[in-house]
Amino acid sequence: MDTQTMGECLVCGTETKNRCSACAKAGVDLFFCSPEHQKLAWHMHRMFCGPGKANPFRWPPLTPKEAEAATRILDLPINTVMPHSATLFQELQRVLQELSQPSHLQTYPPALHGNLLRIVRVHLSAHSQQPATTEGIEFLTLLGEASHLNEFESDPPPWLTGYLHRLSVFVALSKPANAVHAMKYLTGATNRLFFYLEDPANANPDAARKVGDGVAAFLDSIVKLPRLVVVR
Repeated sequence: MDTQTMGECLVCGTETKNRCSACAKAGVDLFFCSPEHQKLAWHMHRMFCGPGKANPFRWPPLTPKEAEAATRILDLPINTVMPHSATLFQELQRVLQELSQPSHLQTYPPALHGNLLRIVRVHLSAHSQQPATTEGIEFLTLLGEASHLNEFESDPPPWLTGYLHRLSVFVALSKPANAVHAMKYLTGATNRLFFYLEDPANANPDAARKVGDGVAAFLDSIVKLPRLVVVR
């Protein structure tokens, strides 16, 4: 880790000079007060750590297993109760149409890349035979959808990268194997996630409010950990 400016540990909120050195090279300051706390978030943070991944925030590529599974559900509606809801094939067709617009290619490749991956993973989650989980890239993807990230494709605000890194730490702390640490740190990490949105809210209140309200509503509907204290 690198020690330069001060900031809050993303896990516990302690003021520290220790930041992820790889992410600092990418131009984003992400603070962890100790190697132990960075390790708590590492199984998620490693996917987005360092140049080329951290800033702008880049979603990880599909695994071969995910890609294979996606080919089997191309023609299935995302909502089996509503058979007229969009299929994965229709969603991808829409994005392909956007790719024909030169302005889109010039202005937001990272955001478009992330949107494509989220579309596939949301459909995979909807058709998964496994119980829903509050960990890993699947959970982060669903939180991203709840945050209305698709609305920022053409012009991602500068605060979005920091928000997504904080969201990934929240997911890391939600991992069942981290249950003891979640009891200690998860509520604080959640509050800091919403505190972080207060600064962009001054310059872009509608967007920040939509992100915050969307993810708060989603968490309220699923989280069974001790009640999250969301302070606005």
